[in-house]
Amino acid sequence: RRVHGAVLEEIKKNTFCKMKNMKRGVENGSDENALKEIKKWKSEISVVDQSLKEQRNNITSFEEIISKSSSPPRPEIQVELKEIEIKESKKDTKKSKIQIEQESLSYYRGSEAKHVDEVMKELDTSQPTQTKSELALKFKEEGNNHFREKKYQEAVHSYSQSLDVISNAPIVICNRAMSYNQLSKYLEAENDFSKCLEYLKIPSSTLTEKEIINTTVKAYYHRSVSRIHLNKEVDAVEDLKAVLEIQPTNQLATTKLQELSQKKKDVEKTQQNVSEKEKKSEKIV
Repeated sequence: RRVHGAVLEEIKKNTFCKMKNMKRGVENGSDENALKEIKKWKSEISVVDQSLKEQRNNITSFEEIISKSSSPPRPEIQVELKEIEIKESKKDTKKSKIQIEQESLSYYRGSEAKHVDEVMKELDTSQPTQTKSELALKFKEEGNNHFREKKYQEAVHSYSQSLDVISNAPIVICNRAMSYNQLSKYLEAENDFSKCLEYLKIPSSTLTEKEIINTTVKAYYHRSVSRIHLNKEVDAVEDLKAVLEIQPTNQLATTKLQELSQKKKDVEKTQQNVSEKEKKSEKIV
């Protein structure tokens, strides 16, 4: 701007002088001198115009204009230019970071309180089974802690998560069934106990003989409790007898069986009394 301004000032001065000379020539009647002055002025204007065009063609950017000016830009402008340069250089990097964050959010959205099936999706199926076993054990221990604290609904949830990882785990199924019993969900409990007993019949390399016996006894006994509440006393008696076949000295099963036997006798006696009263009433009539 300064360069162009200086050139324009010079042109104004020259033009003013030329016009004065031409006016004098016309007043004095010397047309030839005026014509010569006009041609000379036109030639000078062409030279200046060509020079300006060459300068404009050679300067292609704002940075080149600055570099070719007589004085450098102010310090504050230099700072602004530097900041713009830094922002431009980081633009692509910033975009890539945003894309990475978006991809991460789309994958982990809702990760809080995620269900076990989402956890399992993150496990590589090529990983050893031990990884799944550890995860199943973690949920099982959480369920055991809830059960000890009498938080039976939470226990059911944790046992269910464990079974989502490894479904054929009879001990976990039995524990969940016991939690259902505590919640008075006897039908769900009966189904789980039956499923547990079916899995226990299949040979397993993960359970010891002692664990198999203890779980079998527990499942039969507590299923009898479920069936009593479901008014399935006959089936409950069969479960208690199965317990005593495995552990003849099992006191809980013996006591429960005696209670059922006594209840059965009381029912039969009540029915007999009702029947006798009906017969007596018929005779009186």
